Amino acid sequence: MFHVIFLMTGGGPDRFYGEPGVTDILVTFVYDVAFIDGEYGLGAAWSVVIFLMLIIFSTAYLVVTKGGEVDG
Repeated sequence: MFHVIFLMTGGGPDRFYGEPGVTDILVTFVYDVAFIDGEYGLGAAWSVVIFLMLIIFSTAYLVVTKGGEVDG
């Protein structure tokens, strides 16, 4: 939902400088950190964290639903 949040509110309104805005999600916050604030290293580190979270959730989903297993 990055495009909806970015186009409608830009993640704002911001309550405090350097913190996520009221309508930010993790991805829009990382975008602000990297490209608005210029903290490319911190944005890259957050991107790796998001990727690891995606792997963990996907693996857990496959285990719970027994995805990829063929009956027979």
